[in-house]
Amino acid sequence: MTYLKQVFFSIITVCKNEEKRITRTIGSIREQTYKDYEHIIIDGKSSDNTLEVLDSWKEETDATVISERDSGIYNAMNKGIGLSHGKYIYFLNAGDIFADDHVLERIHGELADEKTDFWAGAFYSKSHTDCEKIYPLSPEEAFAKGNGYVHQTVFAKKNTLASGFDEKYRIHADLEWEYRVYFGNYNFKISNILVSVFDVNGISGQAATLKERFEELDKIWKEYCPAVYNEQTANRKQRLEGWKNQIRFNALKDLFFLTIHGKNISMLFEKKEQTKIGIFGYGYVGQCLKEKLSVEGLKYTYVIDNYVKENETSGKIYNLKDTLPCMDLIIVTSMYAYKEVKNDIENVYGGKIISLEDILNKLFEQD
Repeated sequence: MTYLKQVFFSIITVCKNEEKRITRTIGSIREQTYKDYEHIIIDGKSSDNTLEVLDSWKEETDATVISERDSGIYNAMNKGIGLSHGKYIYFLNAGDIFADDHVLERIHGELADEKTDFWAGAFYSKSHTDCEKIYPLSPEEAFAKGNGYVHQTVFAKKNTLASGFDEKYRIHADLEWEYRVYFGNYNFKISNILVSVFDVNGISGQAATLKERFEELDKIWKEYCPAVYNEQTANRKQRLEGWKNQIRFNALKDLFFLTIHGKNISMLFEKKEQTKIGIFGYGYVGQCLKEKLSVEGLKYTYVIDNYVKENETSGKIYNLKDTLPCMDLIIVTSMYAYKEVKNDIENVYGGKIISLEDILNKLFEQD
């Protein structure tokens, strides 16, 4: 869509295979009371029904839709920047929504004089089972701690994004950009206005990306915030274990939530006639998963773990060096090491492998 005049806001939505979540994002934007905005949707050549869903909205929204392959989320976001006409740019990706219908109206009131280059507000952090209000720190505190701001809370003048996101970062390019703006000659404004409901199960929150997240953060901190880098490097082992424990805790919490609400994991397998399930990793999460599948009536579950020894209650525990039984599927419970574990399993097993994280996401998406 070509605009004869500059709009105040450019809202950019990046998506790929989001047929189940894109509707609520578009609906949230469409319901905003302030209307001087454009909506640009960058689709990464979806293979599901996302494009059909977008097409069904054509009569109700003026969104510009581009569907083509990209090299990652920040490549897609940079494409959106290139197509934008707004004075301020904002990213609201598939699955995320505005906090209410008056968000743009309130923020326009704060930015109307156009003296602010970078504006950040508050947000709701939404996991599978919780929704928590998070209020922003001052720029001095946020960047001194190495945090920055969640991009779903940030409205930035287009000139601050002139060079775009650095695409060598796959997960935290937004934080690297924020540091560039912070150390540039730009005006910041921080507000407690609630902007969005942010789904923390996105790529930067996925357990499987833990190693990559650490590596990217270390690079960014080393360049822009050496004090944080030195502190985090000195405590790397404790920091890594802390993140792993949080991932384990979240998985246990999700399994408990599914149990008390009568939601069965086994139904995902029954549809595909998968009856022989392997569980790789027999720590607390693996034990709880095995117990849940047993209670659900799944007869054939096999435990695989290279370190845990068999005992009276565990039953047979296979090692990857053993001859594995015939299985339809192996679920990896060590989610933070999924890529490495998957590679190890593929060396001895030719069937389907899936992370417990992906299974939990599928179950919660059905709500």
